[in-house]
Parts: sequence; C-alpha cells; structure tokens
Amino acid sequence: MAYSYVTYTGDGSTQIYTVPFPFIKQEDIHVFLDAEEVPAERIEWLSESSIKFDMPPEQGAVIRIRRDTDKEEAMVDFHDGSVLSEEDLDQNTRQLLFIAQEAYDALEGSPTIDNDNKWDMRGLPIKNVGPAEDPDDAVNYRQYSTDMLPTIQDLQQKTAQSEANAKASEVAAAQSRQAAATSQTAAKGSEADAKASKEAAAESARQAEDWTERAKAWAESPTPPDPDDPESKSAKEWAKAASDTVPIATPSIAGKVMPQTGDEDGLTLGEDGSLRVRKATTTQRGSVLASTTAAANTVPQAGEDGTLDASWVPRPDYWDMFPPFVPVPIWGATPGGSDGRRAIMPGEEQAREEWLLCDGGSDGKDGTVPDLRGRYVRGASEAEPEGTEGGSGSHTHPLSGSVSGTHTDPHLAMNYFIKVV
Repeated sequence: MAYSYVTYTGDGSTQIYTVPFPFIKQEDIHVFLDAEEVPAERIEWLSESSIKFDMPPEQGAVIRIRRDTDKEEAMVDFHDGSVLSEEDLDQNTRQLLFIAQEAYDALEGSPTIDNDNKWDMRGLPIKNVGPAEDPDDAVNYRQYSTDMLPTIQDLQQKTAQSEANAKASEVAAAQSRQAAATSQTAAKGSEADAKASKEAAAESARQAEDWTERAKAWAESPTPPDPDDPESKSAKEWAKAASDTVPIATPSIAGKVMPQTGDEDGLTLGEDGSLRVRKATTTQRGSVLASTTAAANTVPQAGEDGTLDASWVPRPDYWDMFPPFVPVPIWGATPGGSDGRRAIMPGEEQAREEWLLCDGGSDGKDGTVPDLRGRYVRGASEAEPEGTEGGSGSHTHPLSGSVSGTHTDPHLAMNYFIKVV
C-alpha cells in the first residue's frame, strides 16, 4: 500500500477524483496525466480530499496524484522561551512522518535484485538510456536499430550468399566426380577409346579437385576465395565478422558469451561443445546445494570461506531510516521488551531492543538516555548547555488579595523513544 500517492485510470467522463492521504499544504499535492504534470490552474479543490479536473481525462489515461512534502526546511522553528503548542508539535511530527512515508514509497517502487541475483524492473520499460560508449554499456533501441542492425543484417546476407556459393561448389564437385566415374566406366567398354576415356577421366578428376578446393576456399579460406574479387570472404570469415559485431552479453542486453573454463570459474567444456557447471570438490570450484532455506524478500550471504550460512540480507526497514540518538515521539508505541523500556512499534508484537524509552535510565552503553517524561524539548544554549533541566509542572503567582479564574496547558502526551546503537 502506498502512503503518499494514488493512481487512477481515466474513463473519458469522470472529472472528480479522491485524494485519500493526508497532507500539510495543497501546494504539496502534484497531479500527473501520463507522466506529465497538470498545471495548478486546471485543478479545482472541492474539499481537502477531493479535486476536479477542468475537463475529464481521456479514456485509458494514467492519473497519478502524489504528495511531495517540503524537505528543504522545517515547517516549525523552535526558539528559546517560546510556547510549545500542540499544533506546532503535531505539525513538526507530521512533516517528519510524511517525508518518511514518501521515502518508503520511492524505495518500494525502485528496481530490486531478486533471489536469483537479477534486477527486477517490475515489468516497466527503461527510458532515457544514453548511447553506449564502452563494451559493458547498455545499448538503447535507437542506437541498436540505427547503428548495429543494418550492419548485422548485411553481414547475415553476405554469410548466406557465401554459404550458398560453397554449397554450389560442393554440388559441382560431386557432379565432376560422378562424370569422372562415368568416364572411367566408358573407358572399360572400349579398348580403342580407353586412352581418350582415361584422359577425360583425368580431366574430370582434375576439375573435381579444383571444385573441391574452391568449395573449401568458399567455406573456410582466410583469404579472398575469389581472385577477381578482393572483397570476397569465405563463409567462416563472414561468420566471424558477424560474431565480432555482436556485443558481449550483460545483465541488461542480449549478446555473446565467451566460455571460460578452469579451477577459478568451476566450468567444464564437454567433447560435444556443451558448457556445464561441474560439481564442487575440495580442490576445485563448482556447483553446491545450499543447506539453508531463504526467508521471504531476502538473498543469501556467503561467509569468508565462500559457503552459504544462515545469514540473509533482509529488505530495508523504515524504522532503520531514523538516525540514532535523536528523541522521537511515536504515536501508538508502547514500552516492553527485555526490561520494559524497549519500544513495541505500532502494528508490531515484538519490542525493538535498540529503541529505549526516554525515562532517564541506562542506555546499555555505560550512559543514560534523556528523561522526557512530562517535559518538552528545548534547544541548548550557552546559558543552558545540553542536559540542563528546568521548569516545573505548576507555578504560583505572588499576588495579594483575591484572584479568580484558572488556566491550563493544552497538550497531547506521547512517549519519546531514542535509538541507541
């Protein structure tokens, strides 16, 4: 579930759409039609959760409504001696929460590496890829179709023509050999023309040898097989030229793979030309069967000796995004855990042992955490350095006579927790 955006599909008639998530300012809400931002003058706010287009989006148009909270500066600036109101504290907390949700949504929509160690683009195309410059660079479709495809097609056509020439040479050679055999048979029938038949057979044999050499030249000669055409190439040379234009395969583009074998890579090349992964031994690398089952949304992690163990790399946790040693008011978090002071986050059952209640107790690192129970946070100064405490829960007015009326401090109590690492 996304926290900071929603996507609709236009039907050609609907103009009113719901904004289902909270925001601080209407200026923080951005509307996109097919990836193009819609100018603010085309949008009318009917309520804090409903907008209206000046005209219905077209059938099939992709509509995205996204929140982008100000990250350049804090919306609440605390000063020495200022009154801390509930509205200011809530506004500060909402800004932090909304920024964290937007960062989490951006991470959820990013490409990831799956358990098979391959990038998952989530079925979306990659756009704005620049032209490749180095052998390992990705090639965009424009560069492939303009610069590479015509050359490849030309080489394929020439290779096919060379193969056809070689085949024709082979057929001619076979016909010459057959003619030689016929001449030899005719020579046996008549002693008178035996010499002529023998010479004819010899000539046919010579021609057969000549056509055989030509067929071999058209098939694999490293030099031009046609003396009258210095640009001619054998089928083998055209195939090599075509192969040289195919890029080395990368994770993002198809290409040729050069097999490497040896103890370092664990591959073996069979007599039939097949490349296989051999079984690992104590002296050579090869395939192994992992003895540990992966957890969901994790990938295995190898130890220093190269073996897989129970250590798995988990997917990022948004609570880990908060920096350590910063007191944070967390709505719905309750103390618990090993000593009753660890935070049980909203929606979770187990306490996070690195998050401690700000109660002035031990931080587990030979120090203490600040005591914020019944207190507000006030910025440190030269007169009041970090850790200075002051104030009280009540006060009196030294007035004479009779004073009537009461006053209170409106507030919302929340537990402060701090992450200690």
